Amino acid sequence: TISSDVGDSEFDKFVTGKFREIKAKHGDTNEFLNENIGHNLPKIFFFMIPVMALILKILFARRGNVFFVDHAIFALHYHSFWFTVFLLENFHFPKIIEGVLYVISFAAAGYYMIRALHNVYKIGWGRAIFYTWILGLFYSVVLAVMMLLYILLVLMFF
Repeated sequence: TISSDVGDSEFDKFVTGKFREIKAKHGDTNEFLNENIGHNLPKIFFFMIPVMALILKILFARRGNVFFVDHAIFALHYHSFWFTVFLLENFHFPKIIEGVLYVISFAAAGYYMIRALHNVYKIGWGRAIFYTWILGLFYSVVLAVMMLLYILLVLMFF
């Protein structure tokens, strides 16, 4: 249950009030947010393309012959891979197959990124693995912040 304690901050009161409004109008708050996020996730990932390009620009800052637009094209190609993976969600597989497909997808995405960095930027395998890890870390942090901001916007404009 959602409680309203005396010591709650204004933010806590705001979020609690919005959750109550959503529950009153849609029944299940989690289902509403999951459906809303799921519907807009491709748009969020579209806005993450320049973020990935910026991270790549920082990683390869010492290369004068590679421009931001080159990193943006690379990021667009990588995101196209993920958009293709997301198409699998349109097929309703049994849960066990769905879980296996997610594991395979994440493993393939990691391999694809390592191989792509190695081939496109002509770096060694060790550096490609390290850069994949760094890129994934920073990308995940920015994506988490973007998702939180999106949820706040949904709550503000509900």
